[in-house]
Amino acid sequence: YFHQLSKDTEIEFNILIYIARTISLPFLKEYAELFKQQLTQVNSIWFRPFCPLCGNMPAMAKLEKEVGQRYLWCAVCHQDWQFSRLQCPHCANEDQNSVRYFYDENDSQYRVYVCEKCKHYIKTVDERTMAENQQASMFLEDIITHYLDELALKEGYLSMLWWVLSHS
Repeated sequence: YFHQLSKDTEIEFNILIYIARTISLPFLKEYAELFKQQLTQVNSIWFRPFCPLCGNMPAMAKLEKEVGQRYLWCAVCHQDWQFSRLQCPHCANEDQNSVRYFYDENDSQYRVYVCEKCKHYIKTVDERTMAENQQASMFLEDIITHYLDELALKEGYLSMLWWVLSHS
């Protein structure tokens, strides 16, 4: 649909996706508020690779400050949920010889986890490297780390986001 709309309107695909995500976010945040209690309960047992609220794949992950628990984050509705730290969120691969991460030595707060089995990646922010009273704002971290998307794509890895996949 978005590819055809882009052709028909001569508006760039990425701009259309941005507009659609921006328009839907207030609705999804309100929807999440209605189910806040259920989402809190589900979060501790969900451990699935897709968002419990809207069903999209994660855009990023974070390693939380306390014990380094990994949380996946949805760029569509801004929900986060727990997930296994050593598992690929795309193909569920747990082989530690093929799931790894890399980072820029000058910016070790950010990592890119890659899976050699399915060739997908996910950007990750490590809150343990942040100041004591600082927490990651995933929306901003996603924007700040755009260079990591470019690097991962250049290295031959694929995003898990449908709009990046369908645009490539």
